[in-house]
Amino acid sequence: MSRGGASHPLVELTLARLREIFREPEALFWAFVFPILMSVAMAVAFPSTSTAPVAVGVRQGEGDETLRATLAASKTVAPRIVPAADEARVLRDGDVDLIVVPGTPPTYRFDPARAESRAARLVLDDALKRAAGRVDPWTAAEEHLVMPGSRYVDWLIPGLVGMGIIGTSVWASPSRSCRRACASCSNAWWRVRCGAATICWRRCWPA
Repeated sequence: MSRGGASHPLVELTLARLREIFREPEALFWAFVFPILMSVAMAVAFPSTSTAPVAVGVRQGEGDETLRATLAASKTVAPRIVPAADEARVLRDGDVDLIVVPGTPPTYRFDPARAESRAARLVLDDALKRAAGRVDPWTAAEEHLVMPGSRYVDWLIPGLVGMGIIGTSVWASPSRSCRRACASCSNAWWRVRCGAATICWRRCWPA
C-alpha cells in the first residue's frame, strides 16, 4: 500500500504532536516555563536544610541560660529557651526537634517516631559531651557525596515537564488549518502528515 511519500504512522503522529506544541505559545508556557517557575517557588518555600543547625529547646528554669550558652557555642545546635507549658506545642509544630531539661545528667524529651528527633538526640548528646571534655578514641574520616537522583528535586523538574507535555497533548484541540486540511485531504496517510491531533484524526478517519 502506497503512503504517498509519508513516513510510518507513528512517526507522523509524533511529528504532528510536536508541531501542535510548538505552534501554540500557551502550550510552550505550560510545558516548559511553568515547571521552571514552580521549581523556583518550591526551592524558595522549602530550602535545603542539610547544613542547618539542629533546633533544640531548653526548658526554662534553673540552669537554662548556662546550658543554652554551652549549646550555642556548638555550630551544630541552635538552642532556644522554651517554657514548660509550651513544650508539647513546639514539638508538635516542629519548631524544635527535641527538648533538653537541664540537670546532671540532662534529660532529653523527644518523639522517637520522628527521624528528625532521633537525629537531634545524637547531635545534642555529642555537643554536650564534647563540651564536658569527652575525648574520642578516634575520629572517623568523612566523604561528603551528592548522588544525582537521590533527592526529590532531581525528579521534580523532569516530572513537571513531562506532565506539562502530556497534559498539553491530551487537551490540545486541532487548529483551524488542520481541520481544513483533514476535510480536504483524500489520502489517509497525508491526513496524519498535515499535523492533525488525535481528535482531528478520529474525526477524519473513515469508518
